[in-house]
Amino acid sequence: MIIIGKKKLIGAAVFSFLLILATAIWGYKVGMQSTLKSDSELVLFFGFIGAGLEFCLLIAMLVYAKRKENDFLMVTKAIQLNGILSDSRAKKLGNLGIVLQEALDDAYQITAQKSLKIAGLNGLIDELLLLIDRPLLVVSLTGDILNFSAKAQTETGCKKGDVLAEIAPAINLREAIQHATLTHAAVQQDTHIVCTPVFSVTGTLSFFLVDLSEQPIVTKVMENVKHLIQKTDTEKKRKNPFLKFFKKTAGVKCIGV
Repeated sequence: MIIIGKKKLIGAAVFSFLLILATAIWGYKVGMQSTLKSDSELVLFFGFIGAGLEFCLLIAMLVYAKRKENDFLMVTKAIQLNGILSDSRAKKLGNLGIVLQEALDDAYQITAQKSLKIAGLNGLIDELLLLIDRPLLVVSLTGDILNFSAKAQTETGCKKGDVLAEIAPAINLREAIQHATLTHAAVQQDTHIVCTPVFSVTGTLSFFLVDLSEQPIVTKVMENVKHLIQKTDTEKKRKNPFLKFFKKTAGVKCIGV
């Protein structure tokens, strides 16, 4: 099957039609000048016949092209509704149908692989949530609860599909989305609730991990790090011999004065 624009097809046919007429008229004039009246009339007659056949051929090609266009539209609608392309419909489109069917088969395989990967990741999330001993919710950007840990279900009685606002009314999800989009960091709301943003590999915000613990793990880690830094600074001051020497020297000078 050859795909060509309707305007180009009509233009080529009209050019051929006019060329046949022009050739016939030119042959008729030349024949009349050469006193070949019968032959010139015959040339003109066959020229008109050729032009008429050309016109009929153009009409037939346009009708055939319109039918193929309708077949193609029916195929696209069938793909949209059923997601498959039958062999009978593919054969109507010729080589284009075969290529389209091969492309759809490749797309189905890619979709199946992606679905398998998504299902595996969902299973991984379920297993990880079973290992977490904290009330943790997986929340979509629209506020729907997608998943949760066992402790979260025990404490809140939540179910998949519940709205976060019913479980934790103090959370302002819109504010959390704005803050996470700008900072890519966890957002603390209320006195103890922490919303940790989760981004896709393309950097798009996908959902939130909402920690409902009295002391969220993010806050706990920050406090531990802060305590460790303070402890390290204190030990450095105690072990610094120059600081001790400076203090002793300053004390002696004060006594002397």
